[in-house]
Amino acid sequence: MHKLFVYGTLRGKEDALAATAKGTLYNVGAFPAIVLEGNGAVVGEVIEVEDFVSLDRYEGVASGLYTREQVNAWLNDEEELVYIYVAGPALLQEIEGLPVISSGDWKNR
Repeated sequence: MHKLFVYGTLRGKEDALAATAKGTLYNVGAFPAIVLEGNGAVVGEVIEVEDFVSLDRYEGVASGLYTREQVNAWLNDEEELVYIYVAGPALLQEIEGLPVISSGDWKNR
């Protein structure tokens, strides 16, 4: 099993653990995107997944919409290495003009 930090449309699973990660959260419209720059705190959850095949497809990894990386997230004041989908090359071309979600929380935009 792999731990995955989710911060947008994948949030709300019953067995998820509240967590935060460092970065800047952007409002892309129907979904958010995170860039791992800046000192902001992004609110999310950590879920466990068996593999990434279907999630990579859902997140548009092959088309460059998102990339999957590993970052440190904080769960109950403890730092833990988790996977996360961050803005990929296709989104980074557009992200500069998009609004930042200053709360860092997609559910509180």
